Amino acid sequence: MPAMLICDQYAVAVANGLAADVLAAAGMVAQRHQFGMLLQRLRVERTPDLLAAAHAALVKRLGDAQRRRLVRLDGRRSDEVVSVALAWWLDATCPACAGVRWRAKDHRLTGSVCPACHGSGVRSLEGVGERWVIVQVEDVVSRAEAAHHRAAAGLGGGT
Repeated sequence: MPAMLICDQYAVAVANGLAADVLAAAGMVAQRHQFGMLLQRLRVERTPDLLAAAHAALVKRLGDAQRRRLVRLDGRRSDEVVSVALAWWLDATCPACAGVRWRAKDHRLTGSVCPACHGSGVRSLEGVGERWVIVQVEDVVSRAEAAHHRAAAGLGGGT
């Protein structure tokens, strides 16, 4: 059986109230990687409060990046860009094929790839702003994930 990622262990621990080491490591990591841990929690438990906090933080980051001319939105509002990007990050599955990558006919998969996602199973993400937000999210989450893994390993609960 393959080893579970820290985010998977965290999800199981939250859902079942188990794995004290994983939860303790999350608490330690949250001090330095608060936003990354918030995003990981958002993937596990999509509450309106967590979604609003993540959205607000990303809008602020995107606004700062715009002011520093790191990203252009071509007249689009930053809160709309963040909403699209965050929704995509939380569920990038192609709605046309439900992620199976093939066109369906009469409840059976055909031999032709899904025209909406071109066989990737993932819906497209348009716009430089949205892609910039996704890069930021993935960076923050990967840093928190790495720190969480190191902390959990230090407590004896590592993978």
